[in-house]
Amino acid sequence: GETVGQPALGWKGEYDYASLTVVEDAQGDKPRRCLKFEKRTGSGSANYVCHFPKAAGRVVVEFDIRCDDKNKYLLGFYVEKDEDFKQSVHTIVHRTDSKTQPTLRIQGEPVPYDLGSWCHLKYDMNLLAGLVTAFVDGKQVVRDAKLPTNPAFVNTLSIRDNLATTGVLYLDNIKIYKA
Repeated sequence: GETVGQPALGWKGEYDYASLTVVEDAQGDKPRRCLKFEKRTGSGSANYVCHFPKAAGRVVVEFDIRCDDKNKYLLGFYVEKDEDFKQSVHTIVHRTDSKTQPTLRIQGEPVPYDLGSWCHLKYDMNLLAGLVTAFVDGKQVVRDAKLPTNPAFVNTLSIRDNLATTGVLYLDNIKIYKA
């Protein structure tokens, strides 16, 4: 129900060189309304955040992600405690330079990725044990990986990049629920 072309409701962050808007995406079988992060110049780092009620214990986060364009460096989607990327589960589009094939780094594990393709990610986080299991398009790619720091809860979604990053990233169908 959000307005196409406008900033996404509930997300905070404002930059002259980056944007996060609601778009109508015509790629695929049927059009879909989704979030579009876009940064065309490496003018500074951007961080868009969206808070949700604290989720503790066993938490599942699912979402669809697509990256159409990316130079080198970092661009990612994080599920965090209190906007702290060091206490997070993360998906990073990784590329060493603009000529190499990117990978998705799923909690540090590389997974092949084709620019411009949608994929579905699912994280099953056991915050009691400090473990995460991850799936890409239904295939398990990480099993019971130990979280570097074990947050007691998660309550923030973030889209993060760094100073020199440029890229276009889409997100859709974000779901957070207790397992």
